[in-house]
Amino acid sequence: MKKIKNLGSTQKAGQVNFEADKELVATTGATFCVKYLGYNEVKESRGVKVCSAAVHKLVKEKKN
Repeated sequence: MKKIKNLGSTQKAGQVNFEADKELVATTGATFCVKYLGYNEVKESRGVKVCSAAVHKLVKEKKN
């Protein structure tokens, strides 16, 4: 059984306070290491399904 710690009256279970992270990113910035896989033209770049399919296609092409 998972224990739920006392969050006080300002937060509910499942909520996390990211204010410290927000301030840290605003002052020092953020860095993301990425690997360029190429490009893939899509008809509409909205929606998880469309974007996921485009990424899967790039990964598949990269393996060949």
